[in-house]
Amino acid sequence: MKRVETATGDFKKLAELVRGTQFLEHIKVGKLQKVCRSVALYQFDTDETIFKQNQRADNFYIIYKGTVRVTLNKTLFNKGLDVATLHQGNFFGEAALLYNTTRSAACICQTPVQAFVFSSDDFQILCQSNYKFRQVLKQVAVERLLDTQKKLKEWDPKAAGRLKKE
Repeated sequence: MKRVETATGDFKKLAELVRGTQFLEHIKVGKLQKVCRSVALYQFDTDETIFKQNQRADNFYIIYKGTVRVTLNKTLFNKGLDVATLHQGNFFGEAALLYNTTRSAACICQTPVQAFVFSSDDFQILCQSNYKFRQVLKQVAVERLLDTQKKLKEWDPKAAGRLKKE
């Protein structure tokens, strides 16, 4: 992970991404501009792990460029189960921050990725200042969990049962 020097146009692009993304459209641009002072653009390499499953959550991500693979139960000897592929404008990392838990999956770059990274504090400011945004994120997090449980059950029924209990 490497911080990228940002230009004014990059933050305009962030505002466009937010306005054009169905789930993020509820962020008020004024609130976003207040938080944007500390939002940073980062570059990740192909096959780089952005975060691991069960890791403590500290950031929220919006993809600016590239593709990210969401994977469960990846280990040294097991490639894991890919449950989603995320592209420009998609976001991730919300569930663990919303519910103060560890990461439920790993996120790994399929291509070089640039992503806007919001710290946990910035994410909380956005959620506290925009009720609708927070509710939409909660809805997305639940839908993603249900979809993941379904895929995991098909892949490994025993693992799906353990996920449900956690």
